[in-house]
Amino acid sequence: MKKDVKDIIQTEETHLNNLLEPSDLSAFKGMVDELRDTWTKKQMFRTETEARFSVLQDNRYPTKAAKYWQCVREQSSYLDNLMSLSFDYRRNDAKITWLKNKIDKEEDEYKKIKYQIDLDECRFGKASMEKTARQQLSGNRGSSTSAIAVGGLPPPASSTTATEEWNVPVGIENITTS
Repeated sequence: MKKDVKDIIQTEETHLNNLLEPSDLSAFKGMVDELRDTWTKKQMFRTETEARFSVLQDNRYPTKAAKYWQCVREQSSYLDNLMSLSFDYRRNDAKITWLKNKIDKEEDEYKKIKYQIDLDECRFGKASMEKTARQQLSGNRGSSTSAIAVGGLPPPASSTTATEEWNVPVGIENITTS
């Protein structure tokens, strides 16, 4: 994937001659390796720590049940996003194939150039989608797929209601009356 992005950036670099002033283009060329590195390592999703403190925060979700159901909502959202990404990826792959065929058969130079631009954009989009999917599935990033494990929360007694213990706000379960 990193090599694909490198090739896409190098291909596009020549077109930046028309877009940027010569001094800006020079500055850009000096940053290409750093920009490539930044693209490959940028964080796209929550870390485990962020999941603990944002998804499972005590003031918003004070009970084990509330935390559990928030994790369920997070997982559901994660699945929805991953499925949508999969459909977009398939649609983009089909467009890449279609554009390659159009370029091979097209005789009009102007149309060929436009198809090539669209193809380059689709290839960059494909690399971005692959990066997104990998980050969603790697470690504890992405969704709170592991938020339930992060919070150490087993499922409640039933799928719709929690036991009394689950409804006690976090921190209160250790308080005893004197």
